[in-house]
Amino acid sequence: MENALQNSFDFDNENAADTRAERRIMEFVCADDRRQQLPLLLSLMGHLSRTDDSRWLTCIGPAFFSKNDCLGYQVHWQRLLQVIPRSHESNVELAERALAAGRSHTVVWLMASAPNEQTLRRLEKAAALGDCQGLIIHGR
Repeated sequence: MENALQNSFDFDNENAADTRAERRIMEFVCADDRRQQLPLLLSLMGHLSRTDDSRWLTCIGPAFFSKNDCLGYQVHWQRLLQVIPRSHESNVELAERALAAGRSHTVVWLMASAPNEQTLRRLEKAAALGDCQGLIIHGR
């Protein structure tokens, strides 16, 4: 009986590890004020822009930081692709296309609120297809 429980426990741990390994989308929840999010965002982008991966670091969202902001946080400006959506409805599709294309190692997506479960599943699938990761930064 103890052996059966141990095997069951090991199986559950393997499934949990496999599920965690498949997750490629991370969320950061910040204050709603975009200027308060800026130091966190630029610090993350500075780190991510200096990886060994030669693909783009893509940022989808409103243009609320400048080249000078990026340089102040050591963001490798030549490896940053900033995408400014035309409408709110296009954000999910833009993020999905950017993730699935595989031309970015990381896609950072700025949102006003948390994504729903269906959106997260779509983005996870796209990130797996493009072999990249996504960071969603949204207000609370």
